Amino acid sequence: MSAASFVYVATQDQLEDACNSMGNPIAIDTEFEWRKTYYPGASLYQFCSDGRTFLVDALVGLDLNRVRALLASDGHTKILHDMRQDWRLFTCLAEGPIRRCEDTRVASAFVGENSCIGYGEAVQVFLGVSVEKSQTTSKWLNRPLSTAQLQYAAEDVLHLTELWECLFGAMKDKGVDSWYREEMELLEGELAAWDEELHFRIGGFKGLSVQQLNVLRSLCDWREGVARKRNLPRTWIVSDQELLAIAKMPSLERKRLEAVCSPQILRRYGTAILETVWIGLNAPEGLREVKATGRVSSQLVDRVRADLKSHLQQVAGDLGIAVDFLASRRTIAKCVNSLVLMEDVTREVTRWRWDLYGTELRNALATQLERRPEDNASSVRAAG
Repeated sequence: MSAASFVYVATQDQLEDACNSMGNPIAIDTEFEWRKTYYPGASLYQFCSDGRTFLVDALVGLDLNRVRALLASDGHTKILHDMRQDWRLFTCLAEGPIRRCEDTRVASAFVGENSCIGYGEAVQVFLGVSVEKSQTTSKWLNRPLSTAQLQYAAEDVLHLTELWECLFGAMKDKGVDSWYREEMELLEGELAAWDEELHFRIGGFKGLSVQQLNVLRSLCDWREGVARKRNLPRTWIVSDQELLAIAKMPSLERKRLEAVCSPQILRRYGTAILETVWIGLNAPEGLREVKATGRVSSQLVDRVRADLKSHLQQVAGDLGIAVDFLASRRTIAKCVNSLVLMEDVTREVTRWRWDLYGTELRNALATQLERRPEDNASSVRAAG
C-alpha cells in the first residue's frame, strides 16, 4: 500500500490555493474529538478533488469563509461516507446545511451491503483497496499530528470519489438510483431536524400526560440552549432522568424540585428550571404532544413485524439488499404509528419501501388489531 500524497494546509495562502484548486465533485471528511463538549472539536477538514488531497488544520485560526462557500454551493457535489457522523460538524462550519451531498454508506446498502458498512470495508469490497484504519482512536486535538495520523486522514478521502462512481453505476444498473434519491432526501430532512422535538428522545416520555409533555419539551429546549452557550454535553447540565422527574412534578414548588435534583443543579439552575416549568404548564396543548401520547405499543410493532417476516425476507432476497435496511424495526414502528393515527405514512418513510410492502403491512396490522382491539382503542383514546 503506497503512501497517500496530500497538501497540509496551515496558512491562509495555502487555503486559498486549495479552494481555487477544487473542482467537482469534492470528497470530504473530518477528524474530530467529541467527548466533553456540546459541539464536536474539529481537528482537520479533509478534501479531495481532481486527484489532489488537502488536509486543512482546524486549530490554527484560518478564515474558513471559502470553505463555507464550497460546502453551501449547489455547484459542487460533496461526497461523504456516513454523513450522519460528520453532518453536525460540517453544518456548524458552514453555518447552515451542506448542499448536494452523496453518501457512499447509503449507496452501498442498495447494492448488497449492510447499511452500517464502514469506509474501510466498503473500499475493500467495491474497489479491492486496503486502507489504514489504525488511527481511529487517535488524539486528534493534540499537535503536532504524526505522519501516521496525516496518512490516515488523507486516505479517508482519497478513494471516496471512485467509490461513489462505482456505487452509483451499480445502482443505475440495478434500477434503484431513484430509491437512493428518496433515501437521501429523507436522511437530509432528519439531519436538518436533529435538534427538534428533543423531548421525544427522553426514555419514558410515552407515559406522560399532554401537560407533562409540554413541560418536558420546555425543559429540553431550555437545556439545549444552556448546553450550547456553555459548550457542554446536554446531560452535564441536567440528566434525562432528572428532566423526566421534573416534568412529572404534581405542582410548581421548589421543595418538590429539591426532591429530584442535586444541590449543585438547584444552586445553578433552580430558578431557571422553575420558570421553564411554568412556561410548559401554561403552554397550549399542541397537536404533536397529543399524537405522541398515542404512539402504539412496542408489542404491537413486534407482532406486525413478525407477521411480515417471510414477505420481507423474500423481497430483500429478490432485491439483494439486507432485510434490516429494507424494513428496520424503527421503520415498521413509524408505519404502524402513522396508520393507527390515520396519518400519511409516506411522510415518515420512503415511497419505495411503502410500495414494496405497504399493502402487506396494512393487512398485518389489521389482523393484529382484530385479534387485540385494545391496542387500537388505547391509541385512539390517547390521540383524541
